[in-house]
Amino acid sequence: TGVGGVRIIDGKIDRKSIGFEPGHQIVDMDKTLISDADGITLGNYISGRGVEKRTGKKPFEITDNGFWDKMARVLAVGLNNTIVHWSPDVVVLGGSMMKEVGISVDKTDEYLKETLKIFPQTPPLKRAELGDLGGLYGALVYNQ
Repeated sequence: TGVGGVRIIDGKIDRKSIGFEPGHQIVDMDKTLISDADGITLGNYISGRGVEKRTGKKPFEITDNGFWDKMARVLAVGLNNTIVHWSPDVVVLGGSMMKEVGISVDKTDEYLKETLKIFPQTPPLKRAELGDLGGLYGALVYNQ
């Protein structure tokens, strides 16, 4: 549905906030990255709903590598912003947009290394092992 996130502190979900919404960060104020997006936030660009609204296709129907390369570049911008604020040891990426037909973790990592210059090295990007259910499992843990 969108681009969500959670921060883990000392092995526990950070409960000191009203919620983390990295998908609502502004990544393209003047629409120079993607001029036909419906909005300027990370979610408008790379969420399944945003991609479908812009292209008229379900994300899994899009086989154009150039399209997914551009999405990896936009995700790298969003990750840069999140990393600068959260300073994580590792970033785990999952969900329907991070599948075989979708945004490449390797390409995203490549673009992140070009973008994130404030730290001596970028935190490793890892593919979520729980797939699309990771958010659900996280919500269950959070509500215990």
